[in-house]
Amino acid sequence: MPQPKEFFTELNQIHGLTALVGLTSLAILLFIKFKSPKVPGALIVVIAGIAISAAADLAAHGVATVGHIPRGLPRLTWPGVGIGKTLQLLPAAVGIFAVGFADHILTARSFASRNGQHVDANQELLAFGAAHGAAGLSASFPVGASGSRTAANEQIGGRSLVASYQPARPRLGPPESGHGCSRWQFLAEPAADSPR
Repeated sequence: MPQPKEFFTELNQIHGLTALVGLTSLAILLFIKFKSPKVPGALIVVIAGIAISAAADLAAHGVATVGHIPRGLPRLTWPGVGIGKTLQLLPAAVGIFAVGFADHILTARSFASRNGQHVDANQELLAFGAAHGAAGLSASFPVGASGSRTAANEQIGGRSLVASYQPARPRLGPPESGHGCSRWQFLAEPAADSPR
């Protein structure tokens, strides 16, 4: 059991203030979940975390923050991968796509059956492929289903497509991607203070 041993041998490397921020955030999340499950606890914790981090300058005290998030839309470019690399990457890409789609369609069918809905696998495959193509041309992350986000959406009573878009709205893209969501660029500066 090397992992538990490694955890205990590295306890002396824990940054106290970072641990306090994390444990306080977790405590608030759990408190809200059990006392008021309909209240968006994660949103409250993120907003409060950003505000407190900026006001107390937690980054100057050693707490890792998101940092600078570049603004602007991604440039649409053809990936600079030659035919040789493409052929080399193709088997893994097809495998990853197949596993991702299988996870996506099984999650969709499971939740659809609970709610008396139907999922068209062909339509889902078309959408999944188009989303991956767009991600490739804009240097974005691959698209994937998330059973945990779907379950969380259902738990808070999300019943329409609007509920699916809400968690994605503030996402600005990772700092290394060089771009963010144009509608939410005004959030780039405050989000930089968000504790990681």
